[in-house]
Amino acid sequence: MSSAVLLLLLSATELEKAKTAYQLGRFSEVIPAIDRALEGALEPADRVLAFELKAKTQVAFSDFGGAVNTFRQLLELDPDYDLAPTEAPKLRSVLDHARQLQREREKPAPKVPPAPVLTPQAQPPPPEPAAAAGVAEPAPASTPLYQRWWVWAAVGVVVAGSATAVAVAVAPHAPRANLGALELK
Repeated sequence: MSSAVLLLLLSATELEKAKTAYQLGRFSEVIPAIDRALEGALEPADRVLAFELKAKTQVAFSDFGGAVNTFRQLLELDPDYDLAPTEAPKLRSVLDHARQLQREREKPAPKVPPAPVLTPQAQPPPPEPAAAAGVAEPAPASTPLYQRWWVWAAVGVVVAGSATAVAVAVAPHAPRANLGALELK
């Protein structure tokens, strides 16, 4: 028996182990068996089945990134692959995401137009300073009074003082009374 036939039989046996483990719910055994099967020589249909089982197991373990990558490998083998209609919506959404990534990867890169060639143009000479031209420069505009900080600080002090004076003036006072003479013993 040739080594290629023996490798095919061993790979098929590992795939059968993976299918049995999946059906029995022993998911921790599925991926190692599939990886061993994929190392060998599998028929294209068996490779698709191996990738499908691996992706389903990865979704069961909530390894969505791994499942997307596995489905992408599956789609490279069989671009028309689709899940059975009875499969879970979660699994279908992972496959749809993988399919979308596959389409984006296959899209040709947009053609970028060449950069325009810029030619230097003569710059106009800088304007002469006003003093050299004999024109007096305008005086710098002074800051208006209401924009100076110290004006507003003074206004704040006046407002705070007025508020304090009003509060003291309207506050009730304790009545002044004579308590009489107290005898101390």
